[in-house]
Amino acid sequence: MAFITIGSQTIDTLIARKKGYKVAMKVKKEMEKILSLIKQGSQFWRIYAELLDRELRASQINPGSIADIVATAAGLCVAMKAMERIKGANH
Repeated sequence: MAFITIGSQTIDTLIARKKGYKVAMKVKKEMEKILSLIKQGSQFWRIYAELLDRELRASQINPGSIADIVATAAGLCVAMKAMERIKGANH
């Protein structure tokens, strides 16, 4: 969900650098459509996301900047939880 939310709010700079601004904007617009389907409660968002994933792979378009942000944030959350557990175990 974080990946789709961020992707719907900003262009991926890796896509923009490698494929151009217009392609990056197109991907952003597709992410906006997916997020809209999610907010509407539609289950079609999964199908739409799968189709977008296939299209991106076939076109060798890699939303790597957004993926890096999401992966880093997830890693930080895991590290913070681990530190909280260690701190709690020592008290």
